Amino acid sequence: MSEATSEGATATTEHGGEGPAGPTGAARRRLVRELRGHVGERVLLRGWVHQRRDLGGIQFLHLRDRSGMVQCVFEGVPPPLHESAVQVTGRVVENGKAPGGLEVHGDALEIISLATVPPPVELAKETFNTNPDTLLEYRHVSVRGLHAQATLKVAAELVRAFRAHLQALDFTEIFTPKLVAAGAEGGANLFEVDYYGQRAYLAQ
Repeated sequence: MSEATSEGATATTEHGGEGPAGPTGAARRRLVRELRGHVGERVLLRGWVHQRRDLGGIQFLHLRDRSGMVQCVFEGVPPPLHESAVQVTGRVVENGKAPGGLEVHGDALEIISLATVPPPVELAKETFNTNPDTLLEYRHVSVRGLHAQATLKVAAELVRAFRAHLQALDFTEIFTPKLVAAGAEGGANLFEVDYYGQRAYLAQ
């Protein structure tokens, strides 16, 4: 991972909105994918700590939101644990050594929700060296990995394309029941639920 910064990047840590304010000039919230059009401007980002590194006075934080990831640079601000939800305010700067060619020189870091333990899987890695049972148990965490997110986005785009094509042909989309009164024939195990005092089963 390439990491680089320029001189003069300072930071003020804010917890829960308290503490010293950042430099004057309101920053507008942006998504990571929008930063290319706002080089030199102060922006506000919200997302999760994907990676972090402390190089003795200079801290690097990779912030991930729903649109992508960007490197944020601070001075004297220890970054919180991975998967903490944070808000970063700072100036967008071009840097060819930074991932994506951009970085944000942070002047304020607000912790929205602090992670107290590291995630059970290393989300920064492209593949997880974890047994399948652990991945299934913590699926709500493992889907935050970049590879899993890319897979889900491809699947969503395929479904969107199929739906648009069929709608253009005047097809009608229907939604079949997800709860049924009796299990379908077959040897599969049934997942029984209590439906207002009556037995029901998830559709197979």
